[in-house]
Amino acid sequence: MVNYLIRRIVFSIVVLIGISLVSFAIIELPPGDFGTTYKNRLINQSNMKPELAEEQAQKVRERYGLDGTMAERWFNWVKGIVTKGEFGPAMAYGGKDV
Repeated sequence: MVNYLIRRIVFSIVVLIGISLVSFAIIELPPGDFGTTYKNRLINQSNMKPELAEEQAQKVRERYGLDGTMAERWFNWVKGIVTKGEFGPAMAYGGKDV
C-alpha cells in the first residue's frame, strides 16, 4: 500500500511538471514579449524615438525578469506559484501581482 502511494505521488509530480512545461510553452509561443509591446506602444502613442523606446523596454524586461533564459523564466514562474501562490505580474494592470 505504501509503495502504491509513493508511486502515485511521484507520478503526480511528474505530471504537474509536464503540465507546467506545456502551459509555459503556450504562454511563450506568441512572438515578442511584453517589452516589445511596451516599446511599440511608446512609439505609436507618445511618438517616442525608437532608440529611447527600446531603452525603456529593456528596463521593463529587466524589472520583470523577461531578459533571462527560458529555463530561468520557467523556474522563477514555478517558484512563484509554489512558494507564494502567484502566477506572476499582470502586465495589463501595470505589473501588479494579481
